[in-house]
Amino acid sequence: MKEFLRERPFLYEISEVLKKKFPEGARVLDLGCARRCSCIRTLMEMQATIILGIGVDRQPIEPIVFDVGIDPIIAEFSDNNLPLRDDSFDFVILADVLEHLEDPLRVLQESNRVLGKGGVVCLTTPNQANLKNRVKLLFGQSVYAPLEQFLKTSRIRVRERNVFDGHVREYTVSELREIMRVTGFEIRSLQLFSSTKQSIHTTSWQTIDGHAVSTGTYIGSDNKIERLSKNRILLKTYNLVERIMPGLRATILIIAEKH
Repeated sequence: MKEFLRERPFLYEISEVLKKKFPEGARVLDLGCARRCSCIRTLMEMQATIILGIGVDRQPIEPIVFDVGIDPIIAEFSDNNLPLRDDSFDFVILADVLEHLEDPLRVLQESNRVLGKGGVVCLTTPNQANLKNRVKLLFGQSVYAPLEQFLKTSRIRVRERNVFDGHVREYTVSELREIMRVTGFEIRSLQLFSSTKQSIHTTSWQTIDGHAVSTGTYIGSDNKIERLSKNRILLKTYNLVERIMPGLRATILIIAEKH
């Protein structure tokens, strides 16, 4: 779990929100939880009080999940309503999920439906306008999965939906603000994290797209960034640009409350 926490430092933020907003315990739903439901399991280890944990994914769930008291559900939640009652959860996690969805609005609307009054959704997703993507485009490279991989899996998707696991679309800060608004959420915190530093402390508030956002640093697991770190001059340049222009950082973290 320690290695997973290094790759998902936003769990510190989630843990703090759970402890402060739901001190008596929370009903937590992890959409796109993957085979090990690692987000909920890690939060439990971090002493976040979870009185009900449900993970939803399209993949079979590993047996270890059942041993810690998490109820997994296998569902294709991008096509149909979630098999869950209205107002049945306090907290929804969408960790690196939005970019894989063909219909993110539907999933967020369903998240809103299953959340009770004052419920919270936390999502992380790549920042489409990040520095790495801009450099790729500058040199004529796509920011998405290789075309060969996409075309191959597209043919499969005619018979078997959603085989392609690459990013369908990444979003900018302003696009995510609009998406959260139209799906019935009010953003309480928006942070941008870098992939190049070994720290999770939030820094000062700055303005991006005309809105104040808090900016932080992300404990990186990006292999390309790790290779970049071997060249200290390039790494320092990368860090400097991200520090001056936080809107170029790699990952967006949003914590929003149901209207």
